[in-house]
Amino acid sequence: MALLDRYPDLDPDAAARVEAHGEHLQPMTEPFPQELLELARAQGDPPAPRDGIAVRDTAIGGVPVWVYERAADAPTGILVYAHGGAFMLGSRLLMDGVAHKLALATGATVVSVEYRMAPEHLYPAAVDDVEAVVREVITDAAAHGMTPGPVIVGGESAGGNLSAVVP
Repeated sequence: MALLDRYPDLDPDAAARVEAHGEHLQPMTEPFPQELLELARAQGDPPAPRDGIAVRDTAIGGVPVWVYERAADAPTGILVYAHGGAFMLGSRLLMDGVAHKLALATGATVVSVEYRMAPEHLYPAAVDDVEAVVREVITDAAAHGMTPGPVIVGGESAGGNLSAVVP
């Protein structure tokens, strides 16, 4: 059966490409393998200090985070960072390099959030987690060992979406 018969709203050019290369573009017929899911959600201890950036493991607003801080200079502000991963993959550990480079390049304290992910935790769990961290950082950064300052929220992919919807 042709794709356009099954999906009449599909763009004809896209349908032709899928049919021409269909063996590489088939939808998954089985659930995401558990061992790949675990690998894509890798957990571990925070990395050792490097390039003058120390990382500490803590919780803010009841949500696990890693806080990246420069040892030598006063921070330029605080960046609450949410990793990507389609709301179901990724972790602080997998995105350590990005958070580290953000702290190094900006001089900001970077708070990398380990938000709850689907399918175990449905919407709005991830939004609630990022919002809890942001609100706590805004209202009481000093209680979490951070120098208060301007707060920016950011991330990539799903994390960018989360940062855009936090009120």
